[in-house]
Amino acid sequence: MEKLLDKCPSMVIVISSSWRECASITYLKSLFRLPYRDKVIGATDSVYLKPNQSGVRAAEC
Repeated sequence: MEKLLDKCPSMVIVISSSWRECASITYLKSLFRLPYRDKVIGATDSVYLKPNQSGVRAAEC
C-alpha cells in the first residue's frame, strides 16, 4: 500500500474494515507509519439492519 501511496500522492485512505466500529479514527491512523497517517481521512458509515433483514455487508452498498 505504501508504494501505491508514494506513486499517487493525492490518494487518500478511507477505512472500511470492521475495526471502524470499535476503534477511534485516531487509533486507526496510529496503525499506519507516520508519513501515511494524514492520508487516512475517515471511515465508512455503519449500517444496522432492521429485524428480519440479512446481508449486513450488502446493506452498506
